[in-house]
Amino acid sequence: MKKYFSHQIKKEVIVQGLVTVETLSISSTFTYPEESHSFYELVYVDAGTILCQRGNNSIALQQGDFLLIPPALPHAYWAPRDQSA
Repeated sequence: MKKYFSHQIKKEVIVQGLVTVETLSISSTFTYPEESHSFYELVYVDAGTILCQRGNNSIALQQGDFLLIPPALPHAYWAPRDQSA
């Protein structure tokens, strides 16, 4: 019989509240204008690819990726032009 072991987990991150939860369907013409705000933003890609400009850096996020954007950091999103709807 397989043995299971209990592990103590250190609480590294504690979420005390959410500002909003938003889901978007991304087409090849998708763009989201630059914004910044006073809270963290967590982006998770459940399908396809999205490009993110944050500050002076650009990053491509693919299915299964997530990105945490800190407060006050300007950021924008757009879809690769070759992504199907």
